[in-house]
Amino acid sequence: MNFPADLTERFFVHNGQLLPTTNFTDSMVEGETVVYEVVRVAGSTPIFAIEHLLRLQASIKNSNLPALANNSAASSLRMLTEKNPVAEKNVRITYSVSTNHPVRNLTVYYIPSRYPTRIEKQKGVVLECIDAERPNPTVKVENKSLRELTNEIIESHGCYEVLLVNAQGEITEGSRSNVFFISRDRLFTAPETKVLSGITRQKVVQICHSLNVELVERCIGIKELAFMDGCFLTGTSPGVLPVRQVGNVSMNASIPVINAISMEYERLVEKSKAEWHSFTGSSK
Repeated sequence: MNFPADLTERFFVHNGQLLPTTNFTDSMVEGETVVYEVVRVAGSTPIFAIEHLLRLQASIKNSNLPALANNSAASSLRMLTEKNPVAEKNVRITYSVSTNHPVRNLTVYYIPSRYPTRIEKQKGVVLECIDAERPNPTVKVENKSLRELTNEIIESHGCYEVLLVNAQGEITEGSRSNVFFISRDRLFTAPETKVLSGITRQKVVQICHSLNVELVERCIGIKELAFMDGCFLTGTSPGVLPVRQVGNVSMNASIPVINAISMEYERLVEKSKAEWHSFTGSSK
């Protein structure tokens, strides 16, 4: 299973019910079509939760699946984080549907989570590339074969992430992240139509506009890597994370614009916590 439950936690929520993790089974989050979101929780507060929930609704609609009941995902997320508080961990919101089974499952549960170390944030991480692309990149649908393949490469090469290269030789995105390249004070990232546009990616695009950083939405070809000055990843777990090497190509992980974007991103993280408490009527 690509996203097992973290059974060290006490509870999960299944179809609106708070249950002990001893009751969790893989069948609860499996189906012919599985739409999901992974949300970082810090101080028991979901980060950018509203944006994740809106994207979940969009993925359900674009997959032609039956709509969720109003606020059911938000209520389940709030229930889990209040009844099972954590310092920092990721939550997976899974909506699974099977045509031969009348039950539609909405399951919210903690998953084992890894965040960049202090050294990785300072020095940058190492990436590898593979020839692969998502069949429908704009919809967050489970792709077990791609996840298994990239997990194998990450384990065998000891790298942090794997970048996907399409049939045209263009780098589109990471297996679980988006990627930005830097060349002569300009940022490059793949167009939104060619990637799963992560919530963190969307925030970074906004930050670029606010900081007057020139951003070009264009895929970088694998042969252009040697001409790039720097690179960074964006994602739920990595946040804004500098890269020091892609394959055999070295990158400068200390370019000032990366740090400027990272600092502004952390400010938005704090803002999102307040927005969640306002949205749910809770207090911290």
